[in-house]
Parts: sequence; C-alpha cells; structure tokens
Amino acid sequence: MKPPIAMIAATLLVLCAPPAAASDALPGAPAVLVATQSSVDGLEQTVVLAIPQPDGSHFGFVLNCPTQTPLGALFPDDEASGRANANVFIGGPKLEKTLFALVRRADGEPDGLRSITAELSVAIDVEEVDGVITHRARDARFFLGMIAWSEGQLEDEVRAGAWHVKPPDLRVVMSAHPEVLWPRLAPPPDTHFARAGAAVASSRARVARFE
Repeated sequence: MKPPIAMIAATLLVLCAPPAAASDALPGAPAVLVATQSSVDGLEQTVVLAIPQPDGSHFGFVLNCPTQTPLGALFPDDEASGRANANVFIGGPKLEKTLFALVRRADGEPDGLRSITAELSVAIDVEEVDGVITHRARDARFFLGMIAWSEGQLEDEVRAGAWHVKPPDLRVVMSAHPEVLWPRLAPPPDTHFARAGAAVASSRARVARFE
C-alpha cells in the first residue's frame, strides 16, 4: 500500500523547515543568542545575552565586541573608574552613550541589583553602575549601549532562524576571550540544510519502494 502523497509532503515540510532554534529557553527566560548565517543586519557574528522583561520585550548586550578603551578614559575625573582594570564593550546600538554593567554574583547571594541568573546580575541605572565601579569592578563587565527588542520581536527572529539559543552560561557571559566566542559557539554553516537534504533523499527512497 502506497503512503498518501499528502503524508509524504507533510513529512518533507517538517524535515526541510528552518529550525526555530536550539531551544534552551526563551521566551520568558534569559538566554545567550548566537547569530546564525541568517542573522539580523548589523548583528552578524555576534553573541548576545538576552534578558526578558515582564511585558514580553527583551534587552541585552553583545558579549563579543570588546574595545581597547579603559573605563577610566570615559570618566577621567573619577578615581574609582581610573582604578578599575577593565576595558569597555560595545553593548549594542541603543542608548549607545549609556554605561551598563553585568556583574558576577558572589555565591548567588542577593546583591541589590536585578538578578539574571543565580550567578549574574545587571546594573542599569546610574547609581547602580557607579556602585559597581566603586566596589565591584573586578567582578563586572561594562557595556556602552544595548540591544532592545519589542514584545514578540525576539521570538520572531528566533523562529526565522536568526539566532541559535543557548543557556546563559556565566563562562560565556564573562569569557576571558570574547573575541573567539562566535567561532566557538556558532553552528557549522548549512548543517540544517545538509540534514534536510539527507532526509529528502531518504524520503525519496522510501517513496520509490512503494511505487
């Protein structure tokens, strides 16, 4: 008995559709996003920490765009900034003159900042960032600018195949070698389509056996 043509077609559509993501969470949970070959314009070859908001929107920071600019150069009259042994990262195109910080949490204890994971917090307003510079610069990474997504926008990009979704691993977020994050984390190019091609060939063989 031949399998129905509609069933074969439906199987091929499932096999050949672009992947929505390697879902290691999203929506409603923080995630590391790795740009794919179909990435959003301006964010090619980036690795991003995405943080959900209660209204369904997201914001985040590019993790692999370090600069050679020390924090002290931004605030030459601030003694604490001059003492901080930290260069600034480009966090994204929104609020590009505003400084933010991601901060490693000691033993997962509350630190008065917005919690992202048990190991990581974010400093957003001026007072929070100033406090991190003064007291916790050694545990922080500083970003000029951010990325922002409206409600549902990031989910749409993930479904379109623009991002590979991974858990918010502290070792990635605070990597000592951010310049190699994307080559290390990005999926090999066209792996999905290679798998899809093999699946199509296999399906054709199965169809031929019924003819």
